[in-house]
Order: sequence, then C-alpha cells, then structure tokens
Amino acid sequence: MASILLLFLFASPLAAQTRTWAGGFSSRWKTVGPHGHDQPYCAEPVRIDYGNGVFGFHGVDCNPLDFNRANLDNSIGFRAGRERDFLSLRPLKLVGGVEASSSFTEYNLTQMDFAFITGAVTAGADLALWKARVGVRYGGGPFLTTDAQMGLHRFSEIVVSVPLRSGVSLRLSQRQTNFSHRFESHSTSLEELGDGYGVSAVETSVLLAGTGDGRETPWEFATETGSSEPGTGGPGASLGLRATTYQRLAVFRDLGQTRRQVYFGWTSSAQESKLPGMYKGFPGNFRSKTVNGFAVGVREKRPLTSAFSAHYGAGLEVADWRDDYGLLVRNSGTHVNGGIEGAVAVNGAIRWNAGRGTALELHAEQLYWTGIRLGEMRWGVALVLTR
Repeated sequence: MASILLLFLFASPLAAQTRTWAGGFSSRWKTVGPHGHDQPYCAEPVRIDYGNGVFGFHGVDCNPLDFNRANLDNSIGFRAGRERDFLSLRPLKLVGGVEASSSFTEYNLTQMDFAFITGAVTAGADLALWKARVGVRYGGGPFLTTDAQMGLHRFSEIVVSVPLRSGVSLRLSQRQTNFSHRFESHSTSLEELGDGYGVSAVETSVLLAGTGDGRETPWEFATETGSSEPGTGGPGASLGLRATTYQRLAVFRDLGQTRRQVYFGWTSSAQESKLPGMYKGFPGNFRSKTVNGFAVGVREKRPLTSAFSAHYGAGLEVADWRDDYGLLVRNSGTHVNGGIEGAVAVNGAIRWNAGRGTALELHAEQLYWTGIRLGEMRWGVALVLTR
C-alpha cells in the first residue's frame, strides 16, 4: 500500500528541469555478530515458580536484539523520488530533492516479517558527462516500521545515470544507510545495548528517471511494484508459498504504426515458504528465495477516453527456481525440485495518463509455471515513462 501511495505522489506532471524516478532496490544488512537463521535462540526462557507445584515461563523477545544488531533478512523494496538542479556550473550540477521508500524484511531468529517505510530530503552534486551523469547524494529523514520501531536514518550514495532515450534515463546507485533508534528490551534475559549501534545496510538500486521533455519515440519504460499470489489461477496448489512482494522493470516498443507493442520485463519476487522446515540443522525455518524472471511478449492498446486506455497481451517468462533447502512442497508433503522454469502469461492493465511524459498503470498478470505446475497471480501498480 505504501508503494502505491508513492507512485501517486510522484506521478504528477513533470517540469522540464525536474527528474522523477522510481524503481526497486535490494538491502544487504550489515550484521554485528553472526548473521542468518542458522543460529541458536538468543536466550532460554526463564522458569518462574509460584509455589504449590505451580510454575510458568517468562518468554524471551529476541526481535529487539536482532533489530539492534541488524540480524535481518536481506530484502527487496521500492523507492521513488523527485529532484531538480538548483545550480548549474557546467558541467557541475548541484541538486536537491525528496524521496520515500518501502521494503519488507524479517527478523532472522524468529522469522517474523515487518516493513520499513522511510522518507528523506536529499542533496548532492552531479558531473554531466555528455548526456550521462555521475554524482553523489546525501540525505536523511524519519523511518518507521510495522513493528513499532521508529527513528531517523541517513545515507550517502553514489549515482550513475545513463540515457535510454530522450527524456528517460536508467539510474543505478549504491548507498550506505544507517538507522538511529532507541533500543528498549523488556526482557531481563537480554543485555541492554543502548541506542541502535549496528542497524545499517548497503542498498543497491535499479531505477528509471524521467524529465517529461523528451521527443516522440516508439519506446516506453515502466517500473512496477505489487503482490504475487502463488497458487492462484492455475490447476496446481501454491507449493507451500505465501503471498509476497515483487518489483518489475519493463520496456515497451511500438510495432510499426499499429496499436501493438512488444515488451521485455525483469521481475524480482521474494518467494517464501509458509511451511517450517530444516535449514542447516536448525528446525522451524521458513525457507525463502529471491526469484528473478525474464519475460517477453506482445500486447495491444485500446483507448477508452482522452486520459485512460486499456492494455492486454500474452507472453513467456523464464526464471530460476532452483533451491537445495525445500522451498517448494506439494500438499502431500512431497518436495518439488525446481530448476530453470518456463511460464506462459496473460496480462491486462488500465492506464491513466497523469501528465506529460508519465502515466500510471494498474496491472494484473496470470502466469502458469508448466514444469513445477504452479499458478501465480500478480497485482501491481506501475509508473510508465511514456512518449
């Protein structure tokens, strides 16, 4: 839901000197101490005797300790922002802007899921080299989680922008992000470690940036975020997978003077099992894997009004479902050995032309992975950089 709000926030008409950008990013958490699921619990529950043979156990909450030392699952998220040049010193450009993001991760010990939501003000500088840019960004602002953590974050970032066509660039970045929060543990079994001392991550982004002032071309580009629902719309079961998030980049090209387009897409989804299993000798693990799929297909366009149009089509997708730790399980309890799998897909979208150079699409896609017999439904919202 946060990602949908971000897209609406940044999909307003573009000014010529303004760049609006959006896309997916991955977080690699820099854990202080051991990282991962394959560790013993942080402490044993404390037995409390009440007398007369009555006793109980005081539980241990490992989540605050996991958060404080960044023992979190590496994750994917969605980020959008807007910036502009405030001073041009040829070829040096001084820039500033705002951004927001949402991402999902989990505590490695308990494997409880939660989401990060951040907002930031940014500033930096670029060197304009021909039509490309290389620069740095610094920024900071508040963050909160669905697990009631909150505080401030700051980051430093290296950004490279490469033009794809007039008015559209591919924006690649890597940033170091640090989170500051107040660490509170309500368990007497945990050592108090003070303010957040180890919550940091390296984040890598693949984004699309548009200015809205490009020339007419047959190319369009889209970045999308949404929900994947395994087991929906196909003859097979969910293979023990739960609903999850996905991020997608897509390129569209008109075929001649028709209303038909060919498309190419890259989809990254954080697939996770809802069945506990064994992982490196530790029971109760909910196995997860990032599945990257690459698609090609054709779709048609039908205008509905001056601002709305319908898009529908079909295609093929290939993805790597290989896993050695029992990710895929049938209802009978039989493990499914996934490999390099192929899927057939049908899709449809309603597009709203939000302004010059930008549009929003509400997108739905039904896939069927033939080898592992898995149906998958995707629902998402896309920011499209149009002609």
